[in-house]
Amino acid sequence: MNFKKLNSNLKTLIIMHTAMLIAQILLAAIVYYINHNNTSDLDNDFSRKIQMIITGIAVFSVVAALFLFKKNIEKLKNIQALNEKILKYRQASIIKFALLEFATFVAIIGYFVTLGTSFLVFAAVLIAFFALQKPTVLAMTNYLEVRENDLME
Repeated sequence: MNFKKLNSNLKTLIIMHTAMLIAQILLAAIVYYINHNNTSDLDNDFSRKIQMIITGIAVFSVVAALFLFKKNIEKLKNIQALNEKILKYRQASIIKFALLEFATFVAIIGYFVTLGTSFLVFAAVLIAFFALQKPTVLAMTNYLEVRENDLME
């Protein structure tokens, strides 16, 4: 695939995904650097409640991202115009990326508040999952049900 020949809307989507991924990694690194020597002042009961709430929010966000993406992709089957399909795919992907990024940020905030390393591990898993969601030409051709040449300008 030649990135330079790719449709400009799809180039923008790939660049946006990369920027969002870098932001997550940087935030996790900064928060870890700030807190790696600190100890938590929270009592165990309160800490567990916060952990359950934050974990619930993050998991819900991931499930919502995947569910909404799937629903939006199903709607693409009824669209014939290629440009409209690409724009709707981009819109669905941005919603998915935003919700996945939110889940990561929630996990990072959980680490910041509780200093529980499980949140840092959870954030790392979410970052890895986010990285795997990168829009590739193969994925786009499958979701849009088009040929690779159709994605080029």
